[in-house]
Amino acid sequence: MITRLDPWKGKFITSGDRQILTNTYLSSIPLYCMGFYLLTDGFHSDMDSIRAKFLWQGAGEKFRYHMAKWEMVSRPKDQGGLGIINTKIMNESLLVKWIWKIHLQPDDLWYKILKAKYLGDNGFFDSTGAGGSQFWKGLHKVKHLFKWGASFTIGNGKLCRFWEDCWLHEVPLKILYGDLYQLVRDPNVFVNECWNNGSWFVDFKRCLSAYDYDRWLGLLNMLNDCALTDNRADVVHWALDKKKQFTTKSLYRLLTDRGVSSRVAGYIWRSKVPLKIKFFLWQILNNKLQVAVSLVKRGWKGPSSSYLCGCLEDLDHIFFKCHLSKLVWAVIVEIFDLQSYPTSWDDFCGSWLRGKGPIPIRLIIFIFAGFAWALWTTRNKIAIRFQRRQLMFCTLLFH
Repeated sequence: MITRLDPWKGKFITSGDRQILTNTYLSSIPLYCMGFYLLTDGFHSDMDSIRAKFLWQGAGEKFRYHMAKWEMVSRPKDQGGLGIINTKIMNESLLVKWIWKIHLQPDDLWYKILKAKYLGDNGFFDSTGAGGSQFWKGLHKVKHLFKWGASFTIGNGKLCRFWEDCWLHEVPLKILYGDLYQLVRDPNVFVNECWNNGSWFVDFKRCLSAYDYDRWLGLLNMLNDCALTDNRADVVHWALDKKKQFTTKSLYRLLTDRGVSSRVAGYIWRSKVPLKIKFFLWQILNNKLQVAVSLVKRGWKGPSSSYLCGCLEDLDHIFFKCHLSKLVWAVIVEIFDLQSYPTSWDDFCGSWLRGKGPIPIRLIIFIFAGFAWALWTTRNKIAIRFQRRQLMFCTLLFH
């Protein structure tokens, strides 16, 4: 992976270019291997280090601060991340696809080999990874993820487990009836083993209390609508996909989903601006821009004050409170005949980017992206000139 970085040492690669190359090229190099073997955490950590270094400082040797943790960078874009592939989760998702294929019992040579060596007349979840190949052991380490999306349509009940699989509801019965599940003698029992002569039964460890018996009657009431068919096998479906077929994308999305989407992040990535500007806006959104206050926290030896006015330089100061930024906002207020302008990034996101502002959201993002980028590049040029003047002064002073 490191040797592939050599052609990208050109100085014209922007942050947006590095984001694309990191996700589409560096992240895709190990995909073939990850489709067969469960890689170690150390291997994933090494790959993350290489990708993070390239994303933040390119292929050159010049040091630059990594402004965001890799866990944040690898989140989906609509949840505040850059959408960089999380190789560990992708590795697990790719291996789960093999478990899905095994459940379909295809008439392929690879399945016949696995069946003869590991399965016999049993299913995958009746086998163990002990003594198996690295590929087989990897499947057993991720088999719990298959349960998160698999659901069964019952036929003869020989493939589906009564308590641990989804077949009667969208969740397993061990969750829906957790109190009864604690009392069963065999929690791994199959559905067909609980069906006898047209009626349902479960072997419990002890006699049921009045409350437990009422719960059992409620479960039986639901089971009465379900009957087994001897001449039809159980059919497995993938509940995370609309077509009910397994997709690596659907499982990866589930494992990386943090539950809450960011509306502002969605506006940023859908905006009609260059990719490097989107990357820049993403840094502002997450307070990961290379402002003086953030750099000092990371060990930077420079001043925490602004080169423009000498005040403490943070995100709000550069884009909302500095004299130059106030001048730009005053021009915007005059052009659009506004009553006021936001005084901080939180104010900007909380009002203007939630549809409560006086300007349409797409337009205000486009305008803010333009003048924020101009302010940032101006600030960087002034900082570079100031540092050069200091260096020249020190050189003249000591010579």
